[in-house]
Amino acid sequence: MKKITIAILWTLFWLTLQSTLFVDFPANSARINIVFLSVIAIGFAYEFGEGFFTVFLISFITDAASYPPFGIITLSYCLAFCMIRFATSTIYSNSLIARFVWTTIVSMATVWVEGALLALILKNPVFIFKALLAFVPQALLNGVLGLAVIPAFLWCLNISWEKIFKKKGLVLD
Repeated sequence: MKKITIAILWTLFWLTLQSTLFVDFPANSARINIVFLSVIAIGFAYEFGEGFFTVFLISFITDAASYPPFGIITLSYCLAFCMIRFATSTIYSNSLIARFVWTTIVSMATVWVEGALLALILKNPVFIFKALLAFVPQALLNGVLGLAVIPAFLWCLNISWEKIFKKKGLVLD
């Protein structure tokens, strides 16, 4: 429960940054999505049961704060988590190249799923065209940013109050 709480608190921090500082940055078709990268990091770090519950809560909160119809982000983030868990259970994924590749692949799939769901729900095929235009730049941006953000998020998950306030010994000359 402690790991879940820490992951949700950090994700709320990332969601605040993402929705204030990084809106439409660096472009309208590709934007910084740190919450998605935290879902990928949880997929790499947590076991399925604990991770899925955490990702579901994170995506539920993100879905409530976003503008697409409710449920699209929850479904796509849970799907992304399941894809990463499948990849880590079958393929070695601790190298930088593997993390870049899997983050890019899962990002492509997530953009397609979100576009298809928007097209089905709103009965407008223009969302599939928008997903087609955005999936390569967004996937590459997520892959590159994932090289830095995923290890940083994993480091943040290991921070505890005990580590911060642990008494250090005095060093005498």
